Amino acid sequence: MNGMRVVAEPDGKTTLLDYLRDTLLLRGTKNGCGTGGCGACTVIIDGLARRSCQVKLSRMEGKKVETIENLASKDALHPIQSAFVKTGAIQCGFCTPGMIMATKALLDQNPQPDHTAIEHALRHNICRCTGYVKIIDAVRLAAEEIRNSIPAESRQHAEVSAGIGQSIPDYDALEKVRGEPVFAGDLLRENMVFGKVVWSRFPHAVIKKIDATGAKQHPGVKAVLTA
Repeated sequence: MNGMRVVAEPDGKTTLLDYLRDTLLLRGTKNGCGTGGCGACTVIIDGLARRSCQVKLSRMEGKKVETIENLASKDALHPIQSAFVKTGAIQCGFCTPGMIMATKALLDQNPQPDHTAIEHALRHNICRCTGYVKIIDAVRLAAEEIRNSIPAESRQHAEVSAGIGQSIPDYDALEKVRGEPVFAGDLLRENMVFGKVVWSRFPHAVIKKIDATGAKQHPGVKAVLTA
């Protein structure tokens, strides 16, 4: 895991995403949907971009895994992270770590991708804010700067000054490309209680009564909330 040997004894249910976030506390990898539909949880496994919510931990023996936490050095961003900042390819930042990891997997194998190759590499990654023009610009810029060995941005905030009509990076862009902002799903406190939505199996039924007695008696349940 990010160059370090990790030993685990997984059950048959735990996903790689669960293990990264809940055991190793590597929360830069985001849980967007849990069904493989959004790509926010993308990591690199043996050189390939994979959605970690779809990979069982029990199948990871001997694999090499890289997450967003492994990209930036102590003093500088990775060129891909830098390119996402420079092109303004970030808004809320939730999808950004997955986008960056998918981009790295692409550029590690294809240092000069065309538009079609970029679209194909990012086909599993959904952005709900920015659209994809700036993201594709970021991939192109990263490819160019890696080929030309252009230094990446410093990890530290540089002083930014701009006149009217000039673009400047988001104030928290450097944190977002490192997967560091804490979203609601990243919060973790001692004795924290977690909620789970239970959907009806009968979407068109008329609800006459909800009996939560059995659920309340289940070990660990603190409360059952209904409408």
